[in-house]
Amino acid sequence: LGKVRQAKEMLSRNTEHKLLLASSHGPCHVVLNRGDFENLIDDDLDKASRAVSRLVNGIWGQSEKPEFLLLVGGTSQIPIIEARMKQASGLVCHKWQWSREAVSLGAALLAYENSNQWARVEVEEKSDEPGLQRKHEDRSQLAWADVKARDEEGKTALMKAAELGDIEAINKLVERGADVNSRTSDGYTALMLAALKGQVDSIETLVRCGADVNARDNEGATVLAIAAWNSQVDSIGALVRCGADVNSRANNGFTALMLAAYGGQVNSVGALIHCGADVNVVRGSDGFTALMMAALKGHVDAIEALVRNGANVNARNNDGLTALMCAATRGHVDAIGALVRHGANVNARSNKGATALMIAQNEGHSSIVSLLERYGARSESSCFITTAVCEHTGKPDDCAELTELRRFRDHWLARQEGGKELIDEYYRIAPIIVECLDGLTNPGEAYRELLERYIEPCVALSKKGQCEECLELYKSMAWP
Repeated sequence: LGKVRQAKEMLSRNTEHKLLLASSHGPCHVVLNRGDFENLIDDDLDKASRAVSRLVNGIWGQSEKPEFLLLVGGTSQIPIIEARMKQASGLVCHKWQWSREAVSLGAALLAYENSNQWARVEVEEKSDEPGLQRKHEDRSQLAWADVKARDEEGKTALMKAAELGDIEAINKLVERGADVNSRTSDGYTALMLAALKGQVDSIETLVRCGADVNARDNEGATVLAIAAWNSQVDSIGALVRCGADVNSRANNGFTALMLAAYGGQVNSVGALIHCGADVNVVRGSDGFTALMMAALKGHVDAIEALVRNGANVNARNNDGLTALMCAATRGHVDAIGALVRHGANVNARSNKGATALMIAQNEGHSSIVSLLERYGARSESSCFITTAVCEHTGKPDDCAELTELRRFRDHWLARQEGGKELIDEYYRIAPIIVECLDGLTNPGEAYRELLERYIEPCVALSKKGQCEECLELYKSMAWP
């Protein structure tokens, strides 16, 4: 519920807001649109508008015209609400987010009217509206006598002061005993709220007052991760300067850099790297890196930033998947291009023998298939070492050698006990062998020797039906 309230507040300033949610597959985000939100509250606005209109008309009938309409609470920050209330009342509208203080103020004014004396209201005045200042000039002020009091969102006065960047109020509240590490129901501290709003002075003041710079919310997200997800670059720098662990992990294993890369927050990615974030750190549960997460979401700018700063473009997760395979899974054409330009191996295979090309074919991403083939990706029918030998010795893809050994693989070896496992193992090591051969000073000579010493004899044995002998000879080449 707290995240929804936060999203509502963000929609008062932006036309859309990404809301981070947790799922069994990791973090996911939902994009909230201001227009959709306004449509959602339209009926309630109609009711409120009618009520305000009746109220204002009733006041005019009994006394002089009101000076202005005071809109109270976080919802009042949403532009459409101010516009509709102004239309309904015919008055200038002022906004004041401190709802509890407004209730206290109303009680004080009512007491004054009824007994001709001011009630002692134990709140700190936050409004800069002239009308309110005139009515308060003779009243004693206190800065939240109950520093533990909370509003309807579960926020204390210290949290609100932190969000607003009110350093004087923060210091006074702490002096009066406010708990600097107190939390909302979502586990947010004053420091997290300050980081979320980019209030650098609040961050530094709170840390000096004892705020835990590495605190986590109820979902395990650190203060730094919260700042990174919301692209609060200044907050990131301030938190690291104040001692935040730039490589700390959330409960799901995400570092702030991984989260920023996953969300496409390229400014946060740059700031975190500048602050010393490890670009190649892996998530323990599955071995994913920040680059793989950026590739999964197709965030090209984040990919570029990570690779330029040393991210291993061919790193593999626990399943042997590379960033290129992650991009192929989701069909991100531009991400594929960026990764290949930075040296991604288009023929790398996962632990199950799948290449990025095979993954794209399986997912039906025809544009990715065409792109990878242009970059030199070999098709699923490739025999890898045999294919490389034939390519270097001028033989076509449908030559007798490849045709026979594919038949041997698919119609005999794959049907033997342990045969599929042996094929999977071969596809894990064959790309490495081919890569080593290609790196020789004279790879053509090495490939010709393989053709004469292994490939041609294996083909002959297979044609004679001597499959066991063919397998042993081929294994002596691939597993020397």
